[in-house]
Amino acid sequence: MSRHLAGHPIPCLAVSLLLCLGAASQPAVAIAQTGCWDYAQGPVWNQTVKKAAANDLFLFGDLLFTTAGYYASATGPVAAHLSILDTADPLAPVILGSLDLVLPDGTPTGNESAFVAADSAVAAVGVYTYLMLYDTSDPTAIVFLGDIQFGMDRVFSVAMKDSVVVVATSDNYTARLRTIDISDPANPVELDAEFLMDVGYDLKIKGNYCYVATDSQGLTIWSLHDPANLIKVQDNLGSGAYTGIDVNGNYAVLCDGFTLTAFDISQPLNPVQVDEIATPGYDVAFDGTSVFCTSPEGDLIQHDVMPNGTFGPQKLAAGPLGGVKVVTVQDVVYTTSIWSGLQVFLPRSGPSAQSLGYIGRPNSDDVAGMVVRNDYLAVLTYRNSNDIRFYDLVDPSNIVELTNLDISTESSGNNLYGMTLCGQILCVPDTTNGVLMYDWSTLSNPHYVGRILMSEPVTDVSSAGNQAYLSAGALGIIPVNLSNPSFPAISAAISVPGAPRGTFALDTRLFIINGSQLYLLDVTDPDNPVQQGSLDISQTPQRIAADGDLVYVAGKNKLYVIDVADMASPILLGTAGFPWSSDDTHIIRSLVVAGPDLYLTIEGTGMFVLDVSDPSTPRITGSKPTLYNSAFLALNSSHLLLSNDQDVLLMPQACQALTAVPEREAPRHDALQMGIWPNPFNPMTTLSFELGANLHVTLDIFDLAGRHIVELADRGLGSGRHEFKWQGLDAQGRAVPSGVYFARLRAGELVVSRRMALVR
Repeated sequence: MSRHLAGHPIPCLAVSLLLCLGAASQPAVAIAQTGCWDYAQGPVWNQTVKKAAANDLFLFGDLLFTTAGYYASATGPVAAHLSILDTADPLAPVILGSLDLVLPDGTPTGNESAFVAADSAVAAVGVYTYLMLYDTSDPTAIVFLGDIQFGMDRVFSVAMKDSVVVVATSDNYTARLRTIDISDPANPVELDAEFLMDVGYDLKIKGNYCYVATDSQGLTIWSLHDPANLIKVQDNLGSGAYTGIDVNGNYAVLCDGFTLTAFDISQPLNPVQVDEIATPGYDVAFDGTSVFCTSPEGDLIQHDVMPNGTFGPQKLAAGPLGGVKVVTVQDVVYTTSIWSGLQVFLPRSGPSAQSLGYIGRPNSDDVAGMVVRNDYLAVLTYRNSNDIRFYDLVDPSNIVELTNLDISTESSGNNLYGMTLCGQILCVPDTTNGVLMYDWSTLSNPHYVGRILMSEPVTDVSSAGNQAYLSAGALGIIPVNLSNPSFPAISAAISVPGAPRGTFALDTRLFIINGSQLYLLDVTDPDNPVQQGSLDISQTPQRIAADGDLVYVAGKNKLYVIDVADMASPILLGTAGFPWSSDDTHIIRSLVVAGPDLYLTIEGTGMFVLDVSDPSTPRITGSKPTLYNSAFLALNSSHLLLSNDQDVLLMPQACQALTAVPEREAPRHDALQMGIWPNPFNPMTTLSFELGANLHVTLDIFDLAGRHIVELADRGLGSGRHEFKWQGLDAQGRAVPSGVYFARLRAGELVVSRRMALVR
């Protein structure tokens, strides 16, 4: 007996069961909590800086200066690049002007890194062995003014104070700190050049002192009282090989690849180290109350900074995907990315990333799969020992390991990948030994009940209640009923062209991905499945999920949202592109949908969060990198669990759920906060804020593309609390579609922007 899809028959299977018992071993999972970020706006340079490795940022007022290094291109000369953006609306920066950076002899600068500092009239750009000066008084028409070359010394960082530019250079043997007089920018003149003991990778100026982050000499401080006579006043501060520094108020914050360090510089001649924590960082931005750093792994991390300069716990973390430089202004964070140019992030006021407890992993095992059952977590581990570990998550602040099941006897070493709950049975695919089954009907006493042997590797298991569907290579899809796991009922194979890549079972419907096709089957009777429809999705599918009448398929670099209300005629509703090309070898490991949010993990990269509240326009709203290879997901009613090989992160389930009305506090003249409640909302939400003085206020709504939707206020208001309601209408009274919008509140000179989601 056999069944067919697209005319490919498969014979029935012979299945045998083997029984054995497991033993306990040591814990192997670390669990910690993190907050959530908004991917407030996608890269704004997608059309302007193609294949650019953006590498520096500088803010002057509302102007953001950025540089990037082009890679080789067949479309034109290869050159580094300078752009100037208007950040009057911090969430929607607009490119005012840009140009290629060409050396004085006309030679393109290739993929050289470029570093920038600027004021209202002049931008100083260090690239290769040159410092080049540009008239930026009209950002829409940038004009070259002059340059100075430093022999064979390459430029590594640039800072500016009035008419003096400070430049750190090195020729790989000798590092120098130089001062350049640019009072006549057409003819810049070197004032002084002093030896640095090592490369100055970053530098900042505050008052009459220059603070230099060096590769092996820690923090060094130089007096700029006489720019023609640089004087080193401190060196060898801290123990880091520092790559980034920022200075604000009385504190300097530095980072290297492993630590974040703070110095009290209220007395520059006598600085004092006040804190150092283990946080990886390539560059750092410090706004006085929070520090943001880009890590070598592509993470963006935030810590609060206490009034005494010490660091609070890690608060937020997200993935700018190759973040290099970072600056922050008005609660918005900008990073340059080696993959996609400039990225804009809006930090959320989510919970602090306090540790929820640490469960040691003495065997350095890797996470191979996770399942959540209400408030209980099962974690599959492998490598040095094969185990399933069970945890009680009822109290996230006191995670309890219930038991540990050693499965090494029945498993085949490192061939375990993934785990599925089929009714009360945990199914673990073993690529050489079929599917292992563990009874989890009693939370405190899970135990092995047998295996389903296959002549082909099982790479995926999906389930609807007690009915499981096994993806078994050339054998096709194998339906198995596990009502009695000691004697599983095996139905005949469902054959598909080639090997199935995955399935998703939803009640009496089964969705199969294979090749470039989505197949839709009615499995009301698993012994007699009926193919009802199919859809060509143009890319090789990797993962599939479904919720109600919507199916989500992740291809190589695109998400497809499909309406399957009519199983015979599925309709493609919308797509969302991922920030990599279809030629890349990204492996999508997990795909989970929960209401308006879809979670997708990439092996070796991390997790993306997509808003799918409007199926026609799904879009990325957040991301979280993982340091290692695997990235499995599990969800319960309140938490999202994300693995990164050797540990598990416990996070709020939806980024949108972190938006809330801030706690009320005494109004301040120098602070502006805005609450939005409810959020997400339908059909109306209330925007509230407090003023500490009589101020002129404007309150406007914008969509994600920066288009103005409606003005809610433009008038003077007195001190105290104020509320405005938005009913999801534009200026003409028309209902706007579901999606993400931004409210921008301006009170006097203070500005704050907040995100909100309309879900109709």
